[in-house]
Amino acid sequence: MAPEKLTAETPGSKSTDRWVALILRIGAYGSVALLLIGLLLWAAVSGPLSMQVMRVGVLLLMATPVLRIITLLFLYLHARDWKYALISFTVLLIVIVSSLLGIKL
Repeated sequence: MAPEKLTAETPGSKSTDRWVALILRIGAYGSVALLLIGLLLWAAVSGPLSMQVMRVGVLLLMATPVLRIITLLFLYLHARDWKYALISFTVLLIVIVSSLLGIKL
């Protein structure tokens, strides 16, 4: 049996779910790895490099949901599913605007 091709078909399809799961796994495991590396560096040398590595780990963890929204937006656009693409774009816009307003406050 041949592996399933990863394309966007419909919301909730296996291929869409696999893309989202891949993004979430990479974000979660990557951020945990960076945080552990930073913690080990902090325990070994306690310099500014360890704090920078941990910051990148936290930023990756915070960026993972945004990357998920962007991935879904492109998958829905590729599948020409305009309704869900518009929903994804609206959610992305809300996240960006609220982030910018939060920075200014």
